[in-house]
Amino acid sequence: MKKIIAALALILLSAIAATAQNKNVVRVLPWDNHRGAVSLTFDDGLPVQLVFALPAMNARHMRGTFFLCPENLKSVESWKAALVNDEIGNHTDTHPHLTQISEGDRIMEIASARAYLETTFERSASSFAYPFEDSNPDVEADARQFSFMARGYADHVYITPSSKVDWYRVGSQVARTSYDFQVYKGWITEALQAHAWVTFQYHGFAGVGYEPVPIPIFEQTLDYLSHESDVWVAPFGEVGAYLRGSQIFESAAVKHSNGEYVFDWTLPKGFPHGVVLKVGLNGRGRVFKHKQEIFPDKGVYSVPLDCGEIFVVPEHRREARETSQAYARNSDQP
Repeated sequence: MKKIIAALALILLSAIAATAQNKNVVRVLPWDNHRGAVSLTFDDGLPVQLVFALPAMNARHMRGTFFLCPENLKSVESWKAALVNDEIGNHTDTHPHLTQISEGDRIMEIASARAYLETTFERSASSFAYPFEDSNPDVEADARQFSFMARGYADHVYITPSSKVDWYRVGSQVARTSYDFQVYKGWITEALQAHAWVTFQYHGFAGVGYEPVPIPIFEQTLDYLSHESDVWVAPFGEVGAYLRGSQIFESAAVKHSNGEYVFDWTLPKGFPHGVVLKVGLNGRGRVFKHKQEIFPDKGVYSVPLDCGEIFVVPEHRREARETSQAYARNSDQP
């Protein structure tokens, strides 16, 4: 028994040491190298969002997440033309209370909606939002089968890089008709102060739909965000994938030999393709993915998570520099 405990302790200490070693060499730059992040999400696929929200977003070159219910999409071609750059998310087929229907019906609602959206828009709809924020462990288990992450009710809506995130219950701030601009500004300020990510949840606009937000207040919020350079404004799934990928990378297995470091990681099933982390080195060095060198932009390296491995050679001594040069020469060979 003592030997088993000692072995487990050794494994734990090794994992802690590897994580510490990782941070000593490479550091992930949170929120795409910003101080905080904001995701703007829009529920239900209401026509008023096409008329007011999307043009306001497009005019400021902002992208959001539209959680769509196929049953509500009365003008599919208009939605397809409008949502070229934005993220589409699954909000079930008919917007039911998922806790009040059978498991079979829940799966049908979630699966059929995702299939329809991906076929219609010809891209992934792997993010999910619970209608009415209505969920329980059984509902979340069903959502997990067909989604990478889900927005739902949560006590904590400000998520930091070190947060232990329940990826199937990511909280949000719900926009309401009675809120003035100062409320939204306060949400943004709180996110920046905490170096956190916050998600806004919108429904109706201009007197139409659930909790319709006045257009002048919405536009004032967008203007404030567009001038706040410390905020990364990006779709829900994009920010979530960056954070989840950051945490995976920071827990990567690290092999250290002769001043060289190799970082290996495995992405979970369903993780989105094309996620790129921005990282920095603690000191000078060179970074490679497979046999290609990653060149920095003002000290920032872009690491594609799909590659699963990077090779880092710190240049704190001559031997390391020589090893780096030899590796680069070998990279030219087939």
